[in-house]
Amino acid sequence: MTELVKSCLGKAVFAKLSPGIELMEAIKETAEKADIDFGIFFVIGTLKQAAFGFYAPAMKPVTLQEPLEILSCTETSQSRKET
Repeated sequence: MTELVKSCLGKAVFAKLSPGIELMEAIKETAEKADIDFGIFFVIGTLKQAAFGFYAPAMKPVTLQEPLEILSCTETSQSRKET
């Protein structure tokens, strides 16, 4: 479950995610619910597990199955709605 709060200016949305929610799916869901076509997301919190890809020189996937803390995470996003 994602709780949304829009600012009174209509330009900022704050979301609190329930434990166990998959982060990328929650970001997509939040953008859809808040009718966001383009935006910047700032994330802090914790994860139960994470998958990363390192390129050196080819992509090497790494999955960590332990609690991890997100101290800083920024993402830009644009919807793929057809115009």
